[in-house]
Amino acid sequence: EVRGGQMPKDEADDLEWISWSPENVASWVDGLLGLGCGEPFRRFGIDGPTLMGLTDVELKDPLGIQDSLHRIKLLGHIRAFQLKSAMAVRIAKQRHPSAGRSERPP
Repeated sequence: EVRGGQMPKDEADDLEWISWSPENVASWVDGLLGLGCGEPFRRFGIDGPTLMGLTDVELKDPLGIQDSLHRIKLLGHIRAFQLKSAMAVRIAKQRHPSAGRSERPP
């Protein structure tokens, strides 16, 4: 149920990355790949929305993630975020089909 114009907690959690700062992204990468791996994300100012658009090439250069398994792991988690986000939006639209539509003037 949508309250106060906000998504339910479980659906909102799927979209949390939207508000991630470079520090949040770096901490997430550190937790996923090991301490220090998030530093390039801090240095380049990679926030949540930017993270979602990264490719294998960008992870390798300029971000310096040389281990292909680390890049695969990051990209897999990014893809999972994208899928969960799309599903949360789809569910919200099904629950409230008029949400997001603009009224047309008569």
